[in-house]
Amino acid sequence: ENQEQLKINFTRIENVQKLSCRARNTIGQSEATVNVDILYKPKLSMVDRMTLNQGEKLILKCSIDSNPFCHQIQWFHNDKLIHTQACSLINRTYTIAEYTIPNIYRIHSGKYTCEVKNWLNTGFDNRREATTQISTDVRIQCKDLFIRAKKKSIFFERTA
Repeated sequence: ENQEQLKINFTRIENVQKLSCRARNTIGQSEATVNVDILYKPKLSMVDRMTLNQGEKLILKCSIDSNPFCHQIQWFHNDKLIHTQACSLINRTYTIAEYTIPNIYRIHSGKYTCEVKNWLNTGFDNRREATTQISTDVRIQCKDLFIRAKKKSIFFERTA
């Protein structure tokens, strides 16, 4: 019985779904097809750095590409857990996680981290959790204040 091996390096995983093999000899031909589902840990992207004015709305967006899709998203501020959310798919492998603070102040400055988890099956009964993180630096600028003095009272006013 003759056997041949074919080694394939997948570089464009989104294009791989089905592989077929055809063999032909003097007796006839045969074809076999196998479905391929390549699993990979989450790939994340997010802006590197943001600068906002105090009082503005902060919207952090974390783009997630994973297969299988993620099962948990967690947000951290300066390495402290601040929010956990479920994953919702946009398409088969892609989703966007958002974290919003409607009115930001200086205490909201710092490092924000998006952490995403999915399950990778490594065998028939083996399953392991894959975790990926990405961070962004958020800086908050305070609006300038000036002091106006009248008699013995001092007033603080915001400039426009």
